[in-house]
Amino acid sequence: MPPIVELSKTLCGDINTLGESSKKYVEDVEFMTAPIIGNFENEKTLRDAVLNTLFAVVTEQSQKVLHISGLVQVVNAKKSSIGKTIAEFFHQKAQELIEQSINEEVIPESFETGPWNKIKLILRFLSTLSTVIKESSLVTLYSQFLKHSIDLQNNEPEKRCPLAEAIYYNTLISIPYLLSFGEPSEAMKE
Repeated sequence: MPPIVELSKTLCGDINTLGESSKKYVEDVEFMTAPIIGNFENEKTLRDAVLNTLFAVVTEQSQKVLHISGLVQVVNAKKSSIGKTIAEFFHQKAQELIEQSINEEVIPESFETGPWNKIKLILRFLSTLSTVIKESSLVTLYSQFLKHSIDLQNNEPEKRCPLAEAIYYNTLISIPYLLSFGEPSEAMKE
Protein backbone atom coordinates (compact mmCIF):
# COMPACT_ATOMS: atom_id res chain seq x y z
CA MET A 1 0.00 0.00 0.00
CA PRO A 2 1.43 3.44 -0.91
CA PRO A 3 2.46 5.54 2.12
CA ILE A 4 -0.13 8.28 1.41
CA VAL A 5 -2.91 5.70 1.31
CA GLU A 6 -1.70 4.24 4.60
CA LEU A 7 -1.53 7.75 6.13
CA SER A 8 -5.04 8.53 4.83
CA LYS A 9 -6.41 5.32 6.28
CA THR A 10 -4.84 5.95 9.70
CA LEU A 11 -5.82 9.63 9.77
CA CYS A 12 -9.43 8.91 8.82
CA GLY A 13 -9.64 6.23 11.49
CA ASP A 14 -8.39 8.77 14.01
CA ILE A 15 -10.94 11.34 12.83
CA ASN A 16 -13.71 8.76 13.31
CA THR A 17 -12.73 8.29 16.96
CA LEU A 18 -12.00 11.95 17.74
CA GLY A 19 -13.60 13.01 21.01
CA GLU A 20 -14.14 9.53 22.37
CA SER A 21 -11.42 10.14 24.96
CA SER A 22 -11.76 13.61 26.44
CA LYS A 23 -8.43 13.23 28.23
CA LYS A 24 -6.60 12.94 24.91
CA TYR A 25 -8.61 15.38 22.81
CA VAL A 26 -5.98 18.13 22.63
CA GLU A 27 -3.23 15.61 21.88
CA ASP A 28 -5.38 13.91 19.24
CA VAL A 29 -6.15 17.21 17.50
CA GLU A 30 -2.49 18.21 17.47
CA PHE A 31 -1.52 14.76 16.19
CA MET A 32 -4.06 14.95 13.34
CA THR A 33 -3.33 18.56 12.44
CA ALA A 34 0.26 17.95 11.30
CA PRO A 35 -0.46 15.42 8.50
CA ILE A 36 -3.51 17.40 7.37
CA ILE A 37 -1.50 20.60 7.04
CA GLY A 38 1.45 18.82 5.47
CA ASN A 39 -0.45 16.83 2.86
CA PHE A 40 -3.98 18.18 2.34
CA GLU A 41 -3.29 20.56 -0.51
CA ASN A 42 -0.80 18.37 -2.39
CA GLU A 43 -2.25 14.88 -2.00
CA LYS A 44 -5.67 14.40 -3.59
CA THR A 45 -6.03 10.94 -2.07
CA LEU A 46 -5.61 12.28 1.46
CA ARG A 47 -7.71 15.40 0.80
CA ASP A 48 -10.63 13.40 -0.57
CA ALA A 49 -10.41 10.86 2.24
CA VAL A 50 -10.31 13.55 4.94
CA LEU A 51 -13.18 15.57 3.44
CA ASN A 52 -15.39 12.51 3.03
CA THR A 53 -14.57 11.31 6.54
CA LEU A 54 -15.34 14.72 8.06
CA PHE A 55 -18.66 14.73 6.18
CA ALA A 56 -19.50 11.21 7.31
CA VAL A 57 -18.73 11.95 10.96
CA VAL A 58 -20.71 15.21 10.95
CA THR A 59 -23.76 13.62 9.30
CA GLU A 60 -23.65 10.19 10.95
CA GLN A 61 -22.24 10.94 14.42
CA SER A 62 -23.81 14.29 15.19
CA GLN A 63 -22.65 14.19 18.80
CA LYS A 64 -19.11 14.80 17.45
CA VAL A 65 -19.89 18.05 15.60
CA LEU A 66 -18.08 20.20 18.16
CA HIS A 67 -15.07 17.87 18.21
CA ILE A 68 -14.75 17.95 14.43
CA SER A 69 -15.24 21.71 14.47
CA GLY A 70 -12.40 22.06 16.97
CA LEU A 71 -10.11 20.09 14.67
CA VAL A 72 -11.07 22.21 11.66
CA GLN A 73 -10.56 25.42 13.63
CA VAL A 74 -7.06 24.36 14.72
CA VAL A 75 -6.20 23.42 11.13
CA ASN A 76 -7.64 26.76 9.96
CA ALA A 77 -5.57 28.68 12.52
CA LYS A 78 -2.43 27.08 11.15
CA LYS A 79 -3.36 27.15 7.44
CA SER A 80 -6.51 29.09 6.58
CA SER A 81 -6.67 27.85 2.99
CA ILE A 82 -7.44 24.35 4.29
CA GLY A 83 -10.18 25.62 6.61
CA LYS A 84 -11.69 27.47 3.66
CA THR A 85 -11.57 24.33 1.50
CA ILE A 86 -13.34 22.32 4.21
CA ALA A 87 -16.06 24.96 4.63
CA GLU A 88 -16.55 25.15 0.85
CA PHE A 89 -16.77 21.33 0.65
CA PHE A 90 -19.57 21.30 3.25
CA HIS A 91 -21.33 24.15 1.49
CA GLN A 92 -21.17 22.21 -1.79
CA LYS A 93 -22.52 19.08 -0.08
CA ALA A 94 -25.42 21.12 1.32
CA GLN A 95 -26.17 22.48 -2.16
CA GLU A 96 -26.17 18.94 -3.60
CA LEU A 97 -28.52 17.75 -0.85
CA ILE A 98 -30.90 20.66 -1.42
CA GLU A 99 -30.98 19.83 -5.14
CA GLN A 100 -31.56 16.17 -4.28
CA SER A 101 -34.43 17.12 -1.97
CA ILE A 102 -36.33 18.85 -4.75
CA ASN A 103 -35.65 16.12 -7.33
CA GLU A 104 -38.79 14.01 -7.39
CA GLU A 105 -36.96 11.17 -9.17
CA VAL A 106 -34.70 10.54 -6.17
CA ILE A 107 -36.26 8.11 -3.73
CA PRO A 108 -34.27 7.63 -0.50
CA GLU A 109 -33.57 4.15 0.82
CA SER A 110 -35.59 3.13 3.86
CA PHE A 111 -32.53 3.40 6.13
CA GLU A 112 -31.67 6.95 5.01
CA THR A 113 -32.79 9.90 7.07
CA GLY A 114 -33.24 12.03 3.99
CA PRO A 115 -31.44 15.07 2.70
CA TRP A 116 -32.99 17.57 5.11
CA ASN A 117 -31.58 15.77 8.14
CA LYS A 118 -28.09 15.94 6.64
CA ILE A 119 -28.65 19.59 5.68
CA LYS A 120 -29.62 20.32 9.30
CA LEU A 121 -26.41 18.68 10.54
CA ILE A 122 -24.30 20.55 7.98
CA LEU A 123 -25.93 23.82 9.10
CA ARG A 124 -24.99 23.05 12.69
CA PHE A 125 -21.43 22.20 11.71
CA LEU A 126 -20.99 25.32 9.57
CA SER A 127 -22.43 27.36 12.44
CA THR A 128 -19.65 26.15 14.73
CA LEU A 129 -17.09 27.42 12.21
CA SER A 130 -17.83 31.09 12.91
CA THR A 131 -14.06 31.61 13.27
CA VAL A 132 -13.61 30.28 9.70
CA ILE A 133 -16.74 31.59 7.95
CA LYS A 134 -17.88 35.21 8.03
CA GLU A 135 -20.71 35.69 10.52
CA SER A 136 -22.67 37.63 7.92
CA SER A 137 -22.57 34.58 5.61
CA LEU A 138 -23.89 32.37 8.39
CA VAL A 139 -26.66 34.81 9.25
CA THR A 140 -27.60 34.98 5.55
CA LEU A 141 -27.71 31.17 5.43
CA TYR A 142 -30.06 31.08 8.44
CA SER A 143 -32.25 33.77 6.88
CA GLN A 144 -32.46 31.82 3.63
CA PHE A 145 -33.54 28.64 5.41
CA LEU A 146 -36.17 30.51 7.42
CA LYS A 147 -37.44 32.31 4.30
CA HIS A 148 -37.59 29.00 2.42
CA SER A 149 -39.64 27.39 5.18
CA ILE A 150 -42.04 30.33 5.28
CA ASP A 151 -42.38 30.27 1.49
CA LEU A 152 -43.12 26.54 1.58
CA GLN A 153 -45.87 27.09 4.13
CA ASN A 154 -47.28 30.05 2.22
CA ASN A 155 -47.65 27.93 -0.93
CA GLU A 156 -50.70 26.32 0.68
CA PRO A 157 -51.53 28.39 3.76
CA GLU A 158 -54.78 26.56 4.46
CA LYS A 159 -52.97 23.33 5.40
CA ARG A 160 -49.89 22.39 7.37
CA CYS A 161 -46.63 21.76 5.58
CA PRO A 162 -44.55 19.34 7.70
CA LEU A 163 -41.39 20.04 5.66
CA ALA A 164 -41.74 23.79 6.22
CA GLU A 165 -42.22 23.20 9.94
CA ALA A 166 -39.20 20.89 10.10
CA ILE A 167 -36.93 23.34 8.27
CA TYR A 168 -38.13 26.24 10.42
CA TYR A 169 -37.74 24.31 13.68
CA ASN A 170 -34.35 22.81 12.82
CA THR A 171 -33.01 26.17 11.72
CA LEU A 172 -34.08 27.82 14.97
CA ILE A 173 -32.70 25.06 17.20
CA SER A 174 -29.36 25.33 15.39
CA ILE A 175 -28.85 28.95 16.47
CA PRO A 176 -26.97 28.02 19.68
CA TYR A 177 -24.28 26.40 17.52
CA LEU A 178 -23.45 29.90 16.24
CA LEU A 179 -22.44 30.76 19.78
CA SER A 180 -20.57 27.57 20.64
CA PHE A 181 -17.12 29.14 20.44
CA GLY A 182 -17.61 32.63 21.83
CA GLU A 183 -19.77 35.65 22.25
CA PRO A 184 -21.81 36.88 19.29
CA SER A 185 -20.69 40.05 17.57
CA GLU A 186 -22.93 43.10 17.56
CA ALA A 187 -23.83 42.37 13.93
CA MET A 188 -24.98 38.87 14.82
CA LYS A 189 -27.09 40.13 17.72
CA GLU A 190 -29.02 42.31 15.30
